[in-house]
Amino acid sequence: MRMKNKRWFRTFTWIFILVTVYGCCSVYAASTPKPMVENVAVMAEARASLSYCANSQDGATALWLQLAELQVRVDDLVADIGDYYEDDTLYVTFVVMEKRLLESSALISEIKSKYPGCSGGFASDMASYISDAEQSWKAFKVRR
Repeated sequence: MRMKNKRWFRTFTWIFILVTVYGCCSVYAASTPKPMVENVAVMAEARASLSYCANSQDGATALWLQLAELQVRVDDLVADIGDYYEDDTLYVTFVVMEKRLLESSALISEIKSKYPGCSGGFASDMASYISDAEQSWKAFKVRR
């Protein structure tokens, strides 16, 4: 009898998880178009790169301050996209994606190989990338 209860509980738990995930995904997918979610995923990668480099700095250096400002700009951009689509889950999804990417050794290896010590133009390349994303978003909102 005890084994049946464990099996039932395990089965119920999995069904509950699947229904919850499906429900969240279907609500989420309905509010923000897939191409925009993909753009936010790319912004999560940029944010993870910025976070990695900012965390690798010793104290509040000029580079750290510049990276912190870029992080705020990415956060603001994603929050604005979420507000535009009235999607309360978009920013949370963005943060979760960023945290997972920060745990990715592939991303960190790529940053270390391309920008040793997060120098060599990392901040300026990221600033240019974020400016382009902001301008594209503004142009998109004007067209709508």
